[in-house]
Amino acid sequence: MELYIDTANLSHIRECASYGFISGVTTNPSLLAKEDPKKDVKDIIKEIYASSSDLKAYLSDQFQDFLTNELFIESLSGHLLPDKASQARLPILLERIKEIADMA
Repeated sequence: MELYIDTANLSHIRECASYGFISGVTTNPSLLAKEDPKKDVKDIIKEIYASSSDLKAYLSDQFQDFLTNELFIESLSGHLLPDKASQARLPILLERIKEIADMA
């Protein structure tokens, strides 16, 4: 059996990763927005870069998995508001996901 947490809260991810039995993290743009709607994804990436090397490696692996999941990529736009401005941010969001995937 595998156990995943579904969050974008870095404190929760750190705590759960420290337990040693979490298989992974799932998240989406909606969860990122709920954590702090005023916080840019780039700020979250800065927090991840400041984290321990173990957490960075862990998150990098998770985000690499996201990028190889065709369903994840196809469904990203559905997690954004349908207006033009929100949908225009999709390429930026993908770029940020790639940054996290490549950090380890």
